[in-house]
Amino acid sequence: DKLVNCYKKVKEIDPSIQLVMIGGYKSEDVYQMGLDAGCIMVERISRDILIDYYRASDFFTQALFNPLVIENGGFGSAMIEALACGLPIISNNIIHYPGSKNERDRIGIDMQTEDDLIKNILYVKNNLDKFKNCRELAKKYFDINDTRKVLAEKYVELFQKYY
Repeated sequence: DKLVNCYKKVKEIDPSIQLVMIGGYKSEDVYQMGLDAGCIMVERISRDILIDYYRASDFFTQALFNPLVIENGGFGSAMIEALACGLPIISNNIIHYPGSKNERDRIGIDMQTEDDLIKNILYVKNNLDKFKNCRELAKKYFDINDTRKVLAEKYVELFQKYY
């Protein structure tokens, strides 16, 4: 609901922005709220179709404001997928990106408040050139061919420590 409310305000400033919300079901209360605000509402879809939506987008947002979710939620596969499709992200969970602060600033931006979300949506939309290496920075830290080696080493280390 906070994202939809922010979207209404963003549309007043820049009518060219279109919010597509993917996931959930028509039976959820935010579904009708999104339609009423002019959002394109898409129920849960297959990964193949989801990737087409990513490819058609300019950026991705995961508008989370609950401190418990932000601090303990991790980076998440949806944000990794968005980055892999070249999309900058707007989310408080960007704090979990494993790269440097400089790299993190090149893949997206956080938003502490609803006003920050509005401001940052407009900023990212108008500065897409500052986020052009999202795919490469995602691959650097999330390529399964590299991360599985790190995970295997960590499992060996933990096994030796505890067994």
